[in-house]
Amino acid sequence: MTGAWPDLVIMVANFLLAAALLPSIFSNSKPARATCLLTAACVSGVAASLAFTGLLLSTIAVALVACGWIILSIQTLFWGGMPHGKQTRGKEGSGPRW
Repeated sequence: MTGAWPDLVIMVANFLLAAALLPSIFSNSKPARATCLLTAACVSGVAASLAFTGLLLSTIAVALVACGWIILSIQTLFWGGMPHGKQTRGKEGSGPRW
């Protein structure tokens, strides 16, 4: 049972992170392109590394987070997003400018 609890902790944390990405994936407002690309690459590397540790559940959960960042990267590459200085919250003019 010694090796099971780290796998469980990493798995739960990453499933929560994957769920936290869903609003960004389905929103019109996206993170910066460079943020998406770099995070997708780094998290994919972590998932690949975990695959060799025997922590199967952690590998699956981190790969799911990597997929979320890859989806966001694709969205920013092909559909763009608002330039960093032009994003607003809610309807135009109803919130603070970012």
